[in-house]
Amino acid sequence: MRHLTGPLRVIALPLIIGGIAVHLWLGSMVGLAVAGLGLATHVVLAALGSRWLRHRNRAR
Repeated sequence: MRHLTGPLRVIALPLIIGGIAVHLWLGSMVGLAVAGLGLATHVVLAALGSRWLRHRNRAR
């Protein structure tokens, strides 16, 4: 998996910038309640992803 580190780093910045642009575009079209729901969803997914990574790394 280490051989993929270079390509992942190369595409990470455009993905981050694109993601921010999409979020700003969508955020400008929806209300504050929907934006709050989106934020809550991101927090939950980040917590679940972090938990999954910790579990995956412990298994190795």
